[in-house]
Amino acid sequence: MAWFTHEFEGPVARHLIGGTLRYTVVWCPADVAATLPFATNPRLRMEADVSGHPIHGAWQPAGGRWYLMLPKTFLKAASLAVGDVVTVAFRIVDQSRVDVPDELTAALARNATARRAWDALTPGMQRGMAYRVESAKRAETRATRVAEVIEALKTGRKIGPPSRKDIAARRSSRG
Repeated sequence: MAWFTHEFEGPVARHLIGGTLRYTVVWCPADVAATLPFATNPRLRMEADVSGHPIHGAWQPAGGRWYLMLPKTFLKAASLAVGDVVTVAFRIVDQSRVDVPDELTAALARNATARRAWDALTPGMQRGMAYRVESAKRAETRATRVAEVIEALKTGRKIGPPSRKDIAARRSSRG
């Protein structure tokens, strides 16, 4: 635990939000939460080890409690399921840290306008754009998303799912 500053055991649980969204999480115990700076960082970023498997993320607030989301891919790789008791060791990291995929870093280096716009974004906005690129599985999709991010940064346009109008325009342009 020398690397990590906090440790506890707890069950993997389901967290239902708004009656429709279900997350698989581990809850931060109240005694541990009381020692963390949630007043200044309600979504406290950290690096952790969950029963021998590394993960990074943030403690998410939920009615005076905090949880760490455990993505399906993480659960599968760690062979974990709801109800399993896990050991969580973690440390707080730089709250402004953003892990930028190599392709996006290279594209930002080639475009000064996009780079200036990127530098003006909050770390949270940067993380969102970086995640959009990072979450793509195929190289072609990653390249398309890098181009979308660069174009959005240059034009100030928001990135999101394409509108029906955009989809119709793409279909008609294909012939």
